[in-house]
Amino acid sequence: MTPSPSLNVSLGSRIFCATGGASGMGAATVRLLAQHGAGAIWVADLNAAALSKIKDEVAEINPTTQVYTSIIDVSDPKQVDDWIAAIVAESGVLHGAANVAGVSQPAFSSTHPAILEQTNEDWDRVLGVNLNGIMYCTRDQIRVMAGMPRESHPAIVNVSSMASLLQ
Repeated sequence: MTPSPSLNVSLGSRIFCATGGASGMGAATVRLLAQHGAGAIWVADLNAAALSKIKDEVAEINPTTQVYTSIIDVSDPKQVDDWIAAIVAESGVLHGAANVAGVSQPAFSSTHPAILEQTNEDWDRVLGVNLNGIMYCTRDQIRVMAGMPRESHPAIVNVSSMASLLQ
């Protein structure tokens, strides 16, 4: 596959993972990695139907990119540990990671600030995914990447967005 002329980037046979990769910005990241020839992309999300869809989309974009999908709750450190271990066991390496999983939180309901309706459990879920999930994923990814040769240029991108406030 020829890289986009505007970016002139080829990812060759590099191995990537993406959390929240089945929809929104995560899916856009997965599609972009495939467009640039990623060797394999490990996609984690909670939405099984969306995981199936992104796998089909990547196959259309670049049939040579392998896609592995997993239902993962990034707020659970054991699930994250097992997922990263599976990536390394299968692929032997992890060149790049995009941590995009997130729980949106509207600012307002129809009549008042949405925070007035938010339960403690809702807040725990937001923090579990948006804060702890990033930490659990990044920590495990760094454990893998720290042992890689420097010239392999491993990279991690953590994404957050205020877009949920625009609902």
